Amino acid sequence: MVIIALLLMQKYTTDHPLALWQFVALIGQIIGFTLLLLAPGNRVRSRLMTHDSFLHRLISGIFEVCTSIQAYYIYLIIFTAILIVIAAFTWLPQRDVIISSLFLVAGCAAIVVLIFSPIERTEGRTWFGGIVFLILAMFTATAHHRAHVAGGIVVWVVTLAVSLFAIPQMLAGTIDLFYMSRAVQTRYTTIMTAQQNGKKTVALPAYSYTAKTKFANFMNWEITDNAKASPNFHYRDYFHIRVVKQP
Repeated sequence: MVIIALLLMQKYTTDHPLALWQFVALIGQIIGFTLLLLAPGNRVRSRLMTHDSFLHRLISGIFEVCTSIQAYYIYLIIFTAILIVIAAFTWLPQRDVIISSLFLVAGCAAIVVLIFSPIERTEGRTWFGGIVFLILAMFTATAHHRAHVAGGIVVWVVTLAVSLFAIPQMLAGTIDLFYMSRAVQTRYTTIMTAQQNGKKTVALPAYSYTAKTKFANFMNWEITDNAKASPNFHYRDYFHIRVVKQP
């Protein structure tokens, strides 16, 4: 709806006619979204959905999304908003101010709408689209910054600030992913060895390493005593072997 509204705005408020690629992109978006809704994986994922009331899911969604924003993304949003405001009053043309602001609003909207999602409201991958829009807003705001002395200073300061926040997290996340991936690979090797030996069931110990950061904690999906429960049955479906937790 937003894309259609923007296309209509371009048609009736500017001198630029609508291009063929815009229609192709819109049709591709509609087809892709339809296929996403009809994907068989959605039926499988629906098993994990809770059956709480809408009000309960709404309240919990607001709490979870706001908590995640405060914990991980508030600085990116604040930096981007401040950058757009400063750029608007110094070096950035009005057209780019509007585009950058729209990217910022779209990014925030893509994040906030997760409040209504029944599951995975705090998973990093579900936030990817919104974060991309926020990054686009930041880069759009830095356009033409060299045309103004203050522009170069502001962009340098914002880049330094973002780097000071981002680089330590990136290093910690990379190290955490390395050790967690090695622990997961060790488990896979154990399963495949049991499979090659003709075993129908394999008892697995807990992970030798547990993720410490948000970048790798999605891999802390430990098996349970119930072979039919999640994630045990995922191992069964993939490796064709019964997996249980080691006593």
